[in-house]
Amino acid sequence: AVINDHMVPLAAFAENPDMDLNADGYTNVIGAKLGEDAVDFLNATRIAVGLMGDAISANILLLGYAYQKGLLPITRASIAAAIALNGVAVEDNLTAFAWGRVAAADPDRIDQLAGATNDRSEAEPSLDDFIADNGNQLLAYQNQAYKARYLVRMQKLQERIDAAALGRDELSRAAARNLYRLMAYKDEYEVARLFTDGRFQDQLRARFSGDIRLGYHLAPPLFAPTDPVSGNPRKMQFGPWILPVFKLLAGLKFLRGSLFDPFGVLAERRAERDLRDQFEALIDDITGQLSSANYDAALALVCNYDQVRGFGHIKRANMDAANKDLASLRAAFDAPSAREAAE
Repeated sequence: AVINDHMVPLAAFAENPDMDLNADGYTNVIGAKLGEDAVDFLNATRIAVGLMGDAISANILLLGYAYQKGLLPITRASIAAAIALNGVAVEDNLTAFAWGRVAAADPDRIDQLAGATNDRSEAEPSLDDFIADNGNQLLAYQNQAYKARYLVRMQKLQERIDAAALGRDELSRAAARNLYRLMAYKDEYEVARLFTDGRFQDQLRARFSGDIRLGYHLAPPLFAPTDPVSGNPRKMQFGPWILPVFKLLAGLKFLRGSLFDPFGVLAERRAERDLRDQFEALIDDITGQLSSANYDAALALVCNYDQVRGFGHIKRANMDAANKDLASLRAAFDAPSAREAAE
């Protein structure tokens, strides 16, 4: 077997976003079933993107790999003739087939050329870099004051942890992650900014050439139709004409949360702001009471908000799930023994 070990989340990931996406468990099962000497793994998707510009040719690249390994009982000329007969992206497919042969013959060289690295070996950024980057993202999201609001709160928490000489950073990292996510909730202004700040267009140009036409699938408040089965909003497709609207919305982000915010009255936006404020108050309480005795309880309390993800009705359900566990987790943090230890 020749297997592309690039991991792609499937539909099940939508229902279980904490599912393990580490490829090791899957490759170990395959290797045990087929025999370690009877299977080759390579990240064909990463190689194809690095060398060809997109992942479409990954399967043909795998074909070239298998051919070079002597696993196909047909000639190279026959494969080339079949690709030509198919008549779809002939030159690209022939090139991908050739790169697959190189990947089998000289894997180190192909990694160097494609810039391919192990997906699971990327180093986690330092805590200080992580917090600083989040602050910069919040500056782009709203303004300098919003960035400072995040950084000051994180600085106070870190100072408390340092003063208690706890020597651990899990709480700081979890607080930094969730405080940023809850402050940078994806409202209409932010979705518009992410589509128009240039990064999305750069990604498109890097992966595709020629003329492309984009469709945007959105469920705008008040306009989205309701699904007759689930009762939830259904997405609508919008053409490229929506981009000028996005640019206008992105420029109006200063209205966010103000009396003049037309989206601020929506129940979903009010719930997101309330949750953000609730979490900020929680971080302040933890900063004031943290000790070695209640550190783990504080960590569990902060990590409870990891499950608040998604958009629309999915996010509302996750909010409800987080609130269901909040009382017991808060009680564990506020336990008398923990308070006495802190004093």
